[in-house]
Amino acid sequence: MTLNSDWEPGFGSIFTWFCMDKHGRIAMMVNNGFGNLPRSLLRLDDVESRLDELNELVWGESERFQHDFHHPEASYELVFYSKCNNKGLADRGQVEASLLQSFGRVPEGSDLSVPIKHGFYLYHAVEGSFQGEDFPVGYQGEVEMGDYFKFLAPTVSSSIDDLPAELRGVVCISDVVDFEVQSILDNSEINDLFVRQYC
Repeated sequence: MTLNSDWEPGFGSIFTWFCMDKHGRIAMMVNNGFGNLPRSLLRLDDVESRLDELNELVWGESERFQHDFHHPEASYELVFYSKCNNKGLADRGQVEASLLQSFGRVPEGSDLSVPIKHGFYLYHAVEGSFQGEDFPVGYQGEVEMGDYFKFLAPTVSSSIDDLPAELRGVVCISDVVDFEVQSILDNSEINDLFVRQYC
């Protein structure tokens, strides 16, 4: 499914996009098929390939770009985690152990690399084959499929200035969101929360 101004979320098509909160912190957003993407992003020319370039940078696969964020005290916080994606794990301790094991095996290709090596927040959209199958474990409120929840948070945040200038225009900007405070982002409000691109 091609990303353009007519795109709609749906089962089977997972896209990852990037955004900045009102304090300049960066987040990586995984839509898991059901999360909306901001219209300002979808209107960009060649948006898919531009997102691919930023994703390749994050996963250590880029031959053109590198991220200049390096901090010796960088670590992470596990905030909420997907019930669906961790069915075989009994509790938060086992989820964290699995994350650390993956990071130890493949540091550049693991979820923990997002907060530790890049200083990004990592949000995932609620997924599942029916409403209620998936939810962010630890969150006490109600969520809908497509709502974004904060999965991992960095202890040291990077900024837009740490990204290559050529990739900054694909980052969506919010004047109201605070990643430190907001653990759930309502999917129906994504276009009100993120209204323009970095320029």
